[in-house]
Amino acid sequence: MAEYKIERTEFGVRLSIGPHPLLEEILQWAEDVKEKVHQVEGPFCVLADLRQVELIPPESQPILTEVQAYCRSRGMMRSACLLNNKLTALQFRRIAKSSGIYAWERYIDCNQHENAEKIALGWLLDEVDPDLDPKTMLQEDPA
Repeated sequence: MAEYKIERTEFGVRLSIGPHPLLEEILQWAEDVKEKVHQVEGPFCVLADLRQVELIPPESQPILTEVQAYCRSRGMMRSACLLNNKLTALQFRRIAKSSGIYAWERYIDCNQHENAEKIALGWLLDEVDPDLDPKTMLQEDPA
């Protein structure tokens, strides 16, 4: 079973999920995220620590998109995802762009940046866009 955490923070919600979550686990995680977000009053941000997650199976992608839409409808201003795999980071970015959530979500590859959490908090708290800073920009593969 993939373990996960969902906790309130000074900026909103911090969440994580373990490696290789099954579809049933993703569904339960999604419900628990919604429950926690429902308790947040006013605008908030989300920091998703997804460093243990590998590629997301296609059947789980719509669930993640739905959770993002729910968070947005409840007042989420921005979110940042910490990832440990360049391919996963690129996959999440492509999902975000195709689903329309890219405008407020950023993906940081922790293998490229020692200070990845600081970069994420810069986006969440100060709107410093890591995709516009050449030092933190995730490079797309030319293929």
